[in-house]
Amino acid sequence: MEMYFWLAGIVLAAISGYALYFFWKVRGHPAQVLLRESANMGWVQTGTVNRDGDPVAWAKRSVRLARGSEEAVIWYKDATITLVRVHAPPTFNDFLELERWIGDNPNDEDDEETNAEIVYLREIEKYVTRMGYFDSLLEAHATDELFFLACTKFYKAGYLTEQPAQVVAALTLEALMRHRRDRKRSIEFLAGLMNQFRAREN
Repeated sequence: MEMYFWLAGIVLAAISGYALYFFWKVRGHPAQVLLRESANMGWVQTGTVNRDGDPVAWAKRSVRLARGSEEAVIWYKDATITLVRVHAPPTFNDFLELERWIGDNPNDEDDEETNAEIVYLREIEKYVTRMGYFDSLLEAHATDELFFLACTKFYKAGYLTEQPAQVVAALTLEALMRHRRDRKRSIEFLAGLMNQFRAREN
């Protein structure tokens, strides 16, 4: 009988431990804390990536949010927040810090002089930022001139053949993944896609 109670105690402890772990994972993870904080400040969830590498190799576990004209992304890996702005998207540790920054730096993108191509390029940049690769792509461009030129030509070809900006951005991230393994083949990959764009147009 004592053995039975002893085993029952072990099982109960294991179940309790798993329940606590699950509760922490769902409610206590730092990213979940940020998510609740964002809801209290009026941010609305617009998308979720549940696992790294799913459904594409470059996907990162995250939650996308929106409020008015602003977009933000919570990253599970380091529990930080990226504000989706063009040129230099800032990253924050909590929403109080983000809100103070927004107060000092209103989004005046619509006030800038633009044309259709600039808007197209901005959409590509924003997509890359939402996926968490702004810095990685910037570094690849800065350290590999041929890859930078290939991407620039690819964007131009996408715009001229009226390819959706999100499609061009996603293919750019695929090229970036290939660039990490073989820079030459990543450039060839972009060149092949440009030829496909032009062939479809004709």
